[in-house]
Amino acid sequence: MGCTIHSGRHVEYEKRFGIPAVLAHLEDRIFEGLPNGHAKGWPIKFMSAIRPGADLSLVWPRFAFWLLDTEVKEAASKDERCARAVADIAALFKEWCDIGRRPNFSAAAAAAAAAAAAAAAADAAARSNSYKRQSAKLLELLKAAPCPA
Repeated sequence: MGCTIHSGRHVEYEKRFGIPAVLAHLEDRIFEGLPNGHAKGWPIKFMSAIRPGADLSLVWPRFAFWLLDTEVKEAASKDERCARAVADIAALFKEWCDIGRRPNFSAAAAAAAAAAAAAAAADAAARSNSYKRQSAKLLELLKAAPCPA
């Protein structure tokens, strides 16, 4: 991110490019996790995947659902409580994708209480060198973001 805007402020992506800060954080995190050969081209691939005027509002929940339902689900499957928490949180992100607006995450008290277990699974998934898959999925979602007619 610093190479793109010469700043550590992720909110600058929103101001300069109309890219939600959450996606700037995600782009930055994936960059840090990719092997050097892949990381060098990542910022250009990220920015090039976004069509001018694209509605990026659902890219984050779609990515989060995919991540929870694939990468994290597998890592969490070894612990029943963790697997349940991941499934509950994934269901909330799926709902967000389906209805097009953020659901009430606080209403899912059981999932929220188990979020620490899900975070541990996410950390395990991240350490398993899944950044290449994550970068490919994020590019796919960015390219598929709808543009106004």
